[in-house]
Amino acid sequence: MTLLNKYTSGISGNDISYATWEIEVGSNALPIADAGADSLVSMEITYMLDATNSFDPDGDDLTFQWYPPDGVTLDDETSATPSFAITAANQGQELDFLVSVSDGVAFSTDIVTVEVGLSNIPTCAMGTGVPMADAVNAGVCVTDLQGWQHFTDNMGRILFSINTMGSDLGNVNANLYVDDMPVDYNGVYNLMERHYRISPEIAPQSMVSVRLYFTDGEYQNLTGNNAPMENELSVARYSGTGEDGIYDPTQGGDLTFVTTTIGMDFGVNYVEFDVDGFSEFWIRDTAILIPVELVLFDAVNRERGVQLLWQTATEQNSDYFEVQRSRNGIDFESITKVQAAGTSSTTQNYEHIDEQPLSGHSYYRLQQFDTDGSSTYSRTAAIYRKPLGVDFNVYPNPAKDEIFIDYKDGLSGDLQCQIYNTLGQEIYKTSWTIPTNDWIMIPVRQLPDGVYFIHLRNGIHRETIEFVKY
Repeated sequence: MTLLNKYTSGISGNDISYATWEIEVGSNALPIADAGADSLVSMEITYMLDATNSFDPDGDDLTFQWYPPDGVTLDDETSATPSFAITAANQGQELDFLVSVSDGVAFSTDIVTVEVGLSNIPTCAMGTGVPMADAVNAGVCVTDLQGWQHFTDNMGRILFSINTMGSDLGNVNANLYVDDMPVDYNGVYNLMERHYRISPEIAPQSMVSVRLYFTDGEYQNLTGNNAPMENELSVARYSGTGEDGIYDPTQGGDLTFVTTTIGMDFGVNYVEFDVDGFSEFWIRDTAILIPVELVLFDAVNRERGVQLLWQTATEQNSDYFEVQRSRNGIDFESITKVQAAGTSSTTQNYEHIDEQPLSGHSYYRLQQFDTDGSSTYSRTAAIYRKPLGVDFNVYPNPAKDEIFIDYKDGLSGDLQCQIYNTLGQEIYKTSWTIPTNDWIMIPVRQLPDGVYFIHLRNGIHRETIEFVKY
């Protein structure tokens, strides 16, 4: 008989205490518990604990029992790899998980600590001293698992949401204004009575997504329709000295019109759009007047440069298009101007080739000017041109629905692909035989928002590329 010392634990509140037991187990060897390495988590994810490195010297089957800290729920406390959700509520916590591993006769324990240090979670401070029909004098910021930060009033009503796309915004100050009725701007277009001024402490470092919520009654007042429809609403973004809740673009500053998509969350309708900065936002009825209906804007790599293609369905009093380029997706420069058709009810096709494109990642957009001087921006098109000596590239980056893999000429054979998360866990694996098409597509819309690493291998050609899913 062999006399072994064994350790187990009792849990009381957040404290973990230990008791020593002497167990006679004969010749049975003690199983070895391994709860995995301690870790620091900096993003909201579904985190998987891992005790699969536990083992029994005798080769006996092992059973597992996890003991989470107070307030944490595991999906399966008897699994070797249970999971739990890390949210903003865990910010700054050190979570200790104890696992007990048994071979049916003896058992051992181990503890793993998960430290939560989330980044890029803005806090909200709603402005006061301005007309606010919904009495927004305090804010609560609730962050979900999909990367969106939701801002509510002190009654818990949703106001607006921001997907930071990795930017640190710091504190976010906001004013909500609700007028008695829609605003008629000189008989040209109408604006919803609900409008916002949003001012983060830190300017975004890349494009961010914004959702502005509105009631059914406000939508009906603006459009006369009962249910929101795509292409019926856009957002007027005003930046300047006149950000005072009164719509008057003649005060000076920049006025741009941003295209939107329609959606619903928390049982409330919203418009969603992408911007590179914050200011005053007004929801407008585009059914009244659409100066230019842009249906296509794309950037394509060609041998002699980047080909930019765009198409309009209709134009009214359109003056010209300014083609703009950026290395970081934030700071754009004008590279050319293309004359517009003016007024047209038929499809118009436009093209420009940037014969001196940037190597690596670059971004293009259009700024369309009307004859009255107002302007709107197109979506931003991302593209990647391979520097000399690079075997693979992945684009767009950041990506929302899919990524594309391009490879240099001359490669052939099997191309192996694995995608890993920031914990080093393989979450996707596939392979192709090349040469194939000019590019390879991988769907990523099913992945949680965050940073990932794609590892590509073709014989001696190997490369790991970081990309962001939003």
